[in-house]
Amino acid sequence: MVYHNLKALIKGIRACKTLADERALIQNESAAIRTSFKEEDTYARHNNIAKLLYIHMLGYPAHFGQIECLKLVASPRFSDKRLGYLGIMLLLDENQEVLTLVTNSLKNDMNHSNMYAVGLALCTFGNISSEEMSRDLSHEIEKLLGSTNTYIRKKAALCALRVVRRVPDLLENYVQRAKGLLQDRNHGVWLTGVTLITEMCQNDESCLEEYRKAVPLLVKQLKSLVTTGYSPEHDVSGITDPFLQIKILRLLRLLGKGNQEASDTMNDILAQVATNTDSTKNVGNSILYETVLTVLHIEADTYTASKLYSALLADISQESLTLAAVWIIGEYGEALIESGLVEEEEAKPVTDENLVNLLETVLNGPYINTLSRQFVLTALIKLTARPVVSQTQQERITEILGSYATNPALEIQQRSVEYINLYNQPEIRSGVLEQMPAPEIKATVMGTVSENRTVGSTRTDTDSLLDLDSDLAQNGAANVVPQAAKQNTQDLLADIFGSSSETSAPVAPSQPAAPAKSSVNDILGLFDSAPAASSVTSPTSAPTSTFTSPIATGNPLFAALGDIAPQPQQQPPAQAVTPQPAPQQARPLAQSYIAYDGHELKISLTPAVSPARPGVVNILARFQVSGGNAASNVNFQAAVPKTQQLQMLPMSNQTVAPGATETQQLRVIAPAGAHIRLRIRVAFTIGSENVQDQVDFSGFPPNLTTGGQ
Repeated sequence: MVYHNLKALIKGIRACKTLADERALIQNESAAIRTSFKEEDTYARHNNIAKLLYIHMLGYPAHFGQIECLKLVASPRFSDKRLGYLGIMLLLDENQEVLTLVTNSLKNDMNHSNMYAVGLALCTFGNISSEEMSRDLSHEIEKLLGSTNTYIRKKAALCALRVVRRVPDLLENYVQRAKGLLQDRNHGVWLTGVTLITEMCQNDESCLEEYRKAVPLLVKQLKSLVTTGYSPEHDVSGITDPFLQIKILRLLRLLGKGNQEASDTMNDILAQVATNTDSTKNVGNSILYETVLTVLHIEADTYTASKLYSALLADISQESLTLAAVWIIGEYGEALIESGLVEEEEAKPVTDENLVNLLETVLNGPYINTLSRQFVLTALIKLTARPVVSQTQQERITEILGSYATNPALEIQQRSVEYINLYNQPEIRSGVLEQMPAPEIKATVMGTVSENRTVGSTRTDTDSLLDLDSDLAQNGAANVVPQAAKQNTQDLLADIFGSSSETSAPVAPSQPAAPAKSSVNDILGLFDSAPAASSVTSPTSAPTSTFTSPIATGNPLFAALGDIAPQPQQQPPAQAVTPQPAPQQARPLAQSYIAYDGHELKISLTPAVSPARPGVVNILARFQVSGGNAASNVNFQAAVPKTQQLQMLPMSNQTVAPGATETQQLRVIAPAGAHIRLRIRVAFTIGSENVQDQVDFSGFPPNLTTGGQ
């Protein structure tokens, strides 16, 4: 049956009772779409692409529709362009050769009279542009940055950001254009413009001096955001456009670092942000966090400390002001005492007694809470490590701290006792309480994200697995377990349990070296299973150390902890060993089961179970090629029913060479007695063919989850 529109196709797919029915329907519909593409019917092409994109979203192959999307983009109708560009963004990425055919269409639509058609082209460029496309269309992006339309200008700014990241050599083309974005009143243009300028300043230090001239403009905009009244369009939890505030603070941090003039310009607004921001909500805490980072990085310690001191002296009722000012006083109180209050005409002196008095007032005030009290106690102990604080005030601080040594709040009591003990150890006090260094700003803090990605069903990350049946849920999808450390297990346990080298028997000089430990065995150790012995020990071999589970030896401490790594025990020579029953541990079943065999790639699954842990099945997947071609970019994914859980380790090598065997570890946790069922999706390249396939596997014996018994 051929479905004539997307709505009918969705209804038909939802009516499928089994996965086999769904796959058959998708295959028939895909064949019908391929046939229809040959007829060159524009109306039918629109419907077919819509259906094909839905099929792609379900995880089925849809790459054969790439060229048809290009034909839709060339259509004069806006609805065709919109669907065509959507298809290009879903079915293509910057690594596809077909992408070169899109460049001309993008250039034409960037000069279109309809601003929404221009927006479609810019959106597509920002998502999939490659280095070559960025060079070809850089001039068009630069021109659109000067558009009078805010809708186009903000999208062009994001495209310029893409160009700067892909081709840093073209950065200088946007320096002057980006300045114009800071003259706009639209918050969207401001947000994208500040993001673009931040990226350019990070990539090229020469831009810092150019944009330091714009610091007053940034300060003015930030002040407007902080002091403005309720704005329903930009309000988030009572704060006006916190996203833009954070972006501006990050840019100010870059521009003020190492520059006294720029730092002085932004001093007042930083103090104002710290004073007026509500810290009772996460939004406010985010802004305060960025404010503190900015203060730490710019040349404004004394000025900022002076402003916050004055503000706290005038009003101790605002929690956000209290937290920020108390923290700054604790860190930079020494600079405040040395420089005094920085006023417009002359500096007013501030003594150590003034600082302690203010902190004590806050501590005893009616607005104090547990969090604020913690901040004040920390600020007080930090002041004792500053040389400018007199001995009299230090003794006064210890009395204040001692008064909280019996406080009913455990956190306050603990801090008080710890701080008093720290004060009585002058040899380490100054080092522990020295000023905090400015934190290192990582790429994630600056909002930089990696855009290296592939598209659709060709993606290699494990999160691309889609549940395609109602009985498979997201909590049954595979979660990749981090790769285990390569440290030798015996050495690690020796460190943990304190065993020395004397507990290990010496190795005779004539004894051959032990074979290298297989990576597969290391991985099996992660799943509490032991690999099968690869060889039989000779009766004349030297004594060796073996591992025995502490639980098996009856140690109640380890029994309470449950599964834990075993400890080393001495074993006598082989000829003196008295046969004893081996402890129950995970044992691999003898039989392997073929899960997939096609396109010269064979995947077999070997389960391992433990009678002591019914319901836990460790599976070793082996990958082999039968022909003379290597299988590359092998992506193996699996899912289980929602009543079961699945974990996966990374594949040993994503390229399977002829004659080689690659492995991947899986672990399934299921109710005892349940039948293990896997839905397997595999994608790989062999020869010049890209293969994507999906199979359902239920070939394990039904007694597997009962421990193999």
